[in-house]
Amino acid sequence: MTEPDGGTTPKRPVAVPVVALLAATALGITALFGGLAEVPTDPPAKLAEGAKVDQVRFETEFLGARSVLQKAPNEFAEDHRYLDVLVKVTNKTDSTEYVGKPWVSESTRGSGWGESVRLMEPQGLTDVMAYVDNPERTSQLFPDVPATVVVRYELDVAAQPPAQVALKVAAFEEAEDEFDGHAYWDLAGEQVTKPDPLTVEGLTAPLTGDGRPQMYNMVSSVATVTLKVKQEVQQ
Repeated sequence: MTEPDGGTTPKRPVAVPVVALLAATALGITALFGGLAEVPTDPPAKLAEGAKVDQVRFETEFLGARSVLQKAPNEFAEDHRYLDVLVKVTNKTDSTEYVGKPWVSESTRGSGWGESVRLMEPQGLTDVMAYVDNPERTSQLFPDVPATVVVRYELDVAAQPPAQVALKVAAFEEAEDEFDGHAYWDLAGEQVTKPDPLTVEGLTAPLTGDGRPQMYNMVSSVATVTLKVKQEVQQ
């Protein structure tokens, strides 16, 4: 990429945001699920146990939540306490999809179906797994076959389980790769550049490194689901 000639000083304010935008695009778009809250979005629906959410790629029914105490099988092992969120997921696509994992922070993206869900309450739970509720704990989601999925967060074994959980839920949309044109699923959201290259802050931002303009996909919540936690199941 060629910088503008040093003798064309009047054009510099125009060239900087263009370069910054191209640099941000080349480095990819960072997804954030919650954060930069000033981006306007429609208020998400507030739902409870039994609600179904159409996520385009999937349909998810929220069955409930429970705390689970898993007793140590012998004196050499340890007890474990978990917080389970139970959902029924239907894959609406024509191909086999995967359960994946939920987000654990606004910038730590999940995968598969799980990337559409982020636990907001209680906070700070980062040890999480998700699986289809069968003896093998499989991860495949077959087309048009509803599957009960367990999203399991590990709690401190001595901690008091929470009374309720709250989750942000996003939808998917089909996107097209700008380089080769192939279609793929992405989380629905709004793309913004921070700092804005058309502001003084953006014009004076560095072109590389920390502080450079970057593009973000601000993932939109289509629903906030609150579930009461059933206490306590032993396994």
